Amino acid sequence: MRSLTKILILALLSINVGLGIFAYTQFKALKIKQKKESATVVLNSIQKVSKLVTVEGHLSEVYDYKDYYYYDFFPFRKKVLIRVNAKVSAGYDFKGLAMTIDEKNHEIRIDSFPDPSIISLDHDVDYYDIREGAFNNFSEEELTEIQQRAKKFIQDKAIDSQLMERAVEQKEEYISMLKLVLETMGWRLSIAEYELKG
Repeated sequence: MRSLTKILILALLSINVGLGIFAYTQFKALKIKQKKESATVVLNSIQKVSKLVTVEGHLSEVYDYKDYYYYDFFPFRKKVLIRVNAKVSAGYDFKGLAMTIDEKNHEIRIDSFPDPSIISLDHDVDYYDIREGAFNNFSEEELTEIQQRAKKFIQDKAIDSQLMERAVEQKEEYISMLKLVLETMGWRLSIAEYELKG
């Protein structure tokens, strides 16, 4: 009888320990963060480009936007302060390059060289401060438009900066290197704008 009681007690203890371990593992599993991510990448188009990046500039801007109804007073005012960090690449788009190759005389003639332009502008936006009034709130469309205006502002500043002048200086270096390479191969490079100057 005693041995049967011991067996029953051991069986009940084993069942209780097993249930305790099972309950603990289930509780622990509930506390583990579950994350699911998915992404779909679609390549929309591939285009040939003939662009030469000659200089890069890093610009930073703090863009302050505010609007209000009637009076510049808290309940009627909304404002946002954002910082834009941008990497601007400037250079030449050779899509507009007019070039003639004279194989008989071993001459390459460039009739018109494009002006420097912004090739790419990569930017990050950090929101520092968004304040909304009780009667004046930002919509998602407004925030997107403000970001676009900030990007346009920094692009205009890049065009007005020394970036374009440096792109022209780099063009001169590239043309000198190209002339040297072509001369070593027995070819001649002539550029109409240089002939007009000289």
